[in-house]
Amino acid sequence: MRTIQRRCRPHKKSEIPLSIILTGLIPLSKGLSACRQATSGLALPGAFVWEQGRKSASVEFKQCRVGSRRVLVFRNTAEAGLMKVNYLCHMKRGDRTYTQEGFLKAKDLMGVSVLQTSLQDTPAEEVFALYKKRWAIKTYFDYFKNG
Repeated sequence: MRTIQRRCRPHKKSEIPLSIILTGLIPLSKGLSACRQATSGLALPGAFVWEQGRKSASVEFKQCRVGSRRVLVFRNTAEAGLMKVNYLCHMKRGDRTYTQEGFLKAKDLMGVSVLQTSLQDTPAEEVFALYKKRWAIKTYFDYFKNG
């Protein structure tokens, strides 16, 4: 019998503890005033490429202060494109809740995530990566909770 040895790459340890990933990042709801302030005049001057495994995406971002809080606005351009296509497909099928007016109102915030963070000196790219880790943990537990 022949055995196959697999080589595994060592995992890169995050310097930020899991408790910070779960509590130091707060996604802001689109209805909150802090989110509306951060997304007003939605110009996103910064950009980076986010890579995870074989996936990669272009992410636009900006940082701002809302009161004393650090708020980051991210737009995953690939996700935004998919959301627009999905909305337009629903419109084409004649789904009544999907209208041209609704599309024009929603399209600027498609693919946008607004995060409030206590991580003051952490680069935007790392905050986004931590948020993606947090999201993966959340969906994993939701899967088991809701079946």
